[in-house]
Amino acid sequence: MTYANYGSVPSQRRRWTEPEATYGQPPPPSPPPQPQAYGGNGGPEWLEPGPEQHDRVAAEIRNLVVDRLSQMNAQHALNAWEHRRKTPIGPHALAFFYLDVVETSGPARYVTPAAARLFLDGEDVAFLPELLYKMVGIGRRRLARGDDFDPLTAMARRQDEMSSRVQYIGVGVSSLETPSMTWAEVQQKAFGPLDIPGRGVALLTDGTRLVLERGDHAHGPMLVRSSHQLDLVPGIPSRRWTWLRDQVEPNSADYWLHELHQTVLEGQRRMEERSRRRTTR
Repeated sequence: MTYANYGSVPSQRRRWTEPEATYGQPPPPSPPPQPQAYGGNGGPEWLEPGPEQHDRVAAEIRNLVVDRLSQMNAQHALNAWEHRRKTPIGPHALAFFYLDVVETSGPARYVTPAAARLFLDGEDVAFLPELLYKMVGIGRRRLARGDDFDPLTAMARRQDEMSSRVQYIGVGVSSLETPSMTWAEVQQKAFGPLDIPGRGVALLTDGTRLVLERGDHAHGPMLVRSSHQLDLVPGIPSRRWTWLRDQVEPNSADYWLHELHQTVLEGQRRMEERSRRRTTR
């Protein structure tokens, strides 16, 4: 059994990097908004163009995130099954996505390395909106103290190989629950990791929202929904997908995922600002 592709076994001693807030109480306030859009490692350097202009690179990056999140969700299911007796893994995990460019003699090749965080199973991680709410509180408290907040060091427990040039492009969640079954019900019905369905949600810096529904081996291919274009060539589908038009409800998992994303962006902006100050001294 290996966690090389997803994340290390969570620590038995401590579930959180810092004390978590109580769900239902507002976390520390967000840092004041900046007058300009975030740039560099924390900003949307690729945006969805108007209908008169198709951005193939943006579509390619979104598809790379879909593929990586799908891989992570499948690995999440395998890890949860293999460790269900000794160190039960929770049904929800965090994913942080980055963008890198591989130097080649031809056209640029993009990759989307990711960092992940698994949690030990328990009541405190069972409800996804509450889990995300707690993660937002951790990040905001660090920022309120003037500390750095980098998910690679503050939240993730394992990450893909990354260069120093990587750019943060989004946050996601891998879940082993479905809209119709809780994690306990999924485990009762499963006879192996292939019987465990999954769901992935991601929010990217260009505003893209992605939802992946991965059925078990008996329920067909993965379903993908996106708020932004996934076709590399207009009119020629590069994969099976449909438009995502769902509204984000207050205090939902999507809502708190957005708040975590904004907290990460602020942390990236502050780290970039400190880096610029050091180089100008």
